[in-house]
Order: sequence, then structure tokens, then C-alpha cells
Amino acid sequence: MVWFYAIYLFVTTRHGVSGRELQRQLGVTYKCAYRIGMQIRKLIANVDEFVALKGHVETDEHFQGGRMPRTEGKPRDNKTIIVGLKERDGIVRAEVAPDTTTKTLRRIVLETSSPAPRPTSTTAIAY
Repeated sequence: MVWFYAIYLFVTTRHGVSGRELQRQLGVTYKCAYRIGMQIRKLIANVDEFVALKGHVETDEHFQGGRMPRTEGKPRDNKTIIVGLKERDGIVRAEVAPDTTTKTLRRIVLETSSPAPRPTSTTAIAY
């Protein structure tokens, strides 16, 4: 959870995130916050270009935010929705979503992954 929130902070801020800011936001020691920040910066620097996820892609959503008192509405109102997509034994992606409707989640999956190859007429299917 800490890593997802740290990545979220990097994505949503315009000028980057300092180690001290990560320490305050994540509630960890400065040494840990500095290491998390450097790992995220290193991974961002290594990204060459967008590559679509292939094969089996697993997805799940997460509601990020602090504890809220139980009031009218769902307890997850006013929280940020993060959708994670993972290629089996491969790449992991995370995106912020406006809602968790099927239409929105389908759009995110289709934008980040390539369609599965269709069997050709020469493919033998055993029954």
C-alpha cells in the first residue's frame, strides 16, 4: 500500500516529491522514504516507451485514502481509485480511475493491453 501511494504522489505532483515529503505522507522513516523515492525515480528513468501488456492480464482496483467516519454514502466516497494491471510473470501498471464502472475498467484494460491472438483455421482444437 505504501508503494502505491508513493507512486500516486509522484504521478500527481508537478515537480516531483522530496524524501521528507514522502516521510511525512507515508509515515515511514526518512531512510525508507528516500529509498522508495530513489527506486521510483530509477524505474521512471528506465522506461523507454509504452509497451502494451500481452498474454494473461490480471486487474484489481484499490481505494486509496485515509480513514473516514461512517456517514451517508459509501465509506469509499472521496477516495482515489487506483487500478492495477499485471501481466502474468511480467510488467505491472497502475492508473488512477474516475470510478469502478465496467465501462471505465474495460476502457483502461483495452488501452493498456493488446488483444489476445485469435486461433487460426490451421490450429487444431482437441475435444
